[in-house]
Amino acid sequence: MTWEDAVTHPLIEIERVSKTFTTRQGALVTALDDISLRIGRSEFVVIVGPSGCGKSTLLRLISGVLPASSGAVRVDGTPVTGPRGDIGMVFQRPALLPWRTVLSNAMLAADVTPMSRTEARRRAERFLDLVGLAEFAGAYPGELSGGMQQRVGIARALVHDPKVLLMDEPFGALDALTRDHMSLELQRIWMEDEKTVLFITHSIQEAVFLADRVLVMQARPGRIVEEIAVDLPRPRTLRMLNSDAFGEHVAALRRHFENEEAMSEPAGGHGAVLPVPAKEAP
Repeated sequence: MTWEDAVTHPLIEIERVSKTFTTRQGALVTALDDISLRIGRSEFVVIVGPSGCGKSTLLRLISGVLPASSGAVRVDGTPVTGPRGDIGMVFQRPALLPWRTVLSNAMLAADVTPMSRTEARRRAERFLDLVGLAEFAGAYPGELSGGMQQRVGIARALVHDPKVLLMDEPFGALDALTRDHMSLELQRIWMEDEKTVLFITHSIQEAVFLADRVLVMQARPGRIVEEIAVDLPRPRTLRMLNSDAFGEHVAALRRHFENEEAMSEPAGGHGAVLPVPAKEAP
């Protein structure tokens, strides 16, 4: 999927969308201002930006959990007016139900959609196999590592066959080695299942590793200020992290944030992260 394909055959269309909130004191806060964006079918798009720039708010608007204050959001040509079955969500913490087995957690779609339990079980078993957890179907969340729990969350999000997968910092709570492994796993799952993915991260290198396109957002109010196409070949490997081509993409992104005094470099994993103030915009 190229940028030109996304423009001419978009699956997600966001046109001049803004979102404002009212504080308890009655003041208006603009979280997003005049956002326009098109994302193509099977495209993997990553958003980076400092906390408070409205990344999570944008995902909530696309999912239908929040209404836009102005502008239009469409998925597959139809307006988003509330939560819908063709969108799956994966969060930073998978929020698995501890009293349910891995298989039962993955089958949650049968409880909240018209899907039959027979079909939900068939699809849950398929996606647990896809994420490498078929042999843990009878285990409970407390018996799994953090990375394994997150894979259950990804499988659960895919069971109802969404067209779009929205991922809000899904690997942010994982250690560096597990995060690397999960990036490889997500790329493999995406290449096999061909979903459209919109992914949020604070890691510049994670963004370059996963994305077809990286969107750079600024804060207060949240706006998209740059789009960078990542033309690295797939499947991408961890060896690419040391390549000149990969480094050039990372450098291009870092230039947008080099005036940020809080730019930091963690000890391992996917490297440079953006400054993270205390609280994300609503």
